[in-house]
Amino acid sequence: MKRATRTTDSIPGWSCTCALSLLALGVCLSSGCEGPEPSQPLDKHTPSARVTLGNIHHIEARGSEGDDRQHEGGSITWTFENGEQLELTTFLIVVSDIELHACADAGTKGQGALLDLLIPSAHAHVPSSATRLGTPFIADLLSKPGRANILGEVAPPPMRYCDMYMVVAPADDDVINLTEVATEELEGKSAMLSGAWRPSAESEWERFDHTFSFKRLDKIELIDPKSGSKPLVLEDKGSAFLLLDAKFARALVKEPSALKEKASALALVEHVLSQTTIYRPPARKEK
Repeated sequence: MKRATRTTDSIPGWSCTCALSLLALGVCLSSGCEGPEPSQPLDKHTPSARVTLGNIHHIEARGSEGDDRQHEGGSITWTFENGEQLELTTFLIVVSDIELHACADAGTKGQGALLDLLIPSAHAHVPSSATRLGTPFIADLLSKPGRANILGEVAPPPMRYCDMYMVVAPADDDVINLTEVATEELEGKSAMLSGAWRPSAESEWERFDHTFSFKRLDKIELIDPKSGSKPLVLEDKGSAFLLLDAKFARALVKEPSALKEKASALALVEHVLSQTTIYRPPARKEK
């Protein structure tokens, strides 16, 4: 790294003081002398807040009508009103980038302007910044619901934030992978959906395995998770805990048999992404 150098473009009296400077230099060399004490750095505080980012998901996991068993993670089987059965064994989505976006009236014209260019060139490891977390991770929508995963922190300037942008893009070999699927199977892929379908409990299962490589940007309205108010107001030295909340339910699957087709499976993935919100914890019950 190059060090900054001081220049003397035009210093009045330089010709007159040159001899004195040389004389002083000679004295220092012969007897030794210390330079001037370094100036103390100014105590300048750069206003910022601390925002912890993570993800969570919720899922309706009823196996059949009237069965409200809690999903403990892993495969899930749904029985529909017409007797069709759908088993899902894998549902993974790669999120490569998360960015907080200040409200338009907050005097931040140009903040997040890179987002306009992000989609055409989106890939894992977009550089992090004060408002952006460029740590790619894999969201497993079939893992145990209601469990928060902490992804990292950013230190945005204090102001009002109206939106969060979530970028889905193909994974690389350094993606944070807490799933049972090998990372090399996910490289270059944005999502994976696998399972099986059968028209009735007496029929044979028809298996499907889909992988997708696409780039997508979703805009998520920011709220204060504690109060539910919007926008999210960050004060100097304040903090917030924001979780991306993906919701998956049987009601989102209109035609179970259609998931054998890649286009229909992709439509389901995109539908789940479009419904992602900021998680708000339930209010505590007073004792």
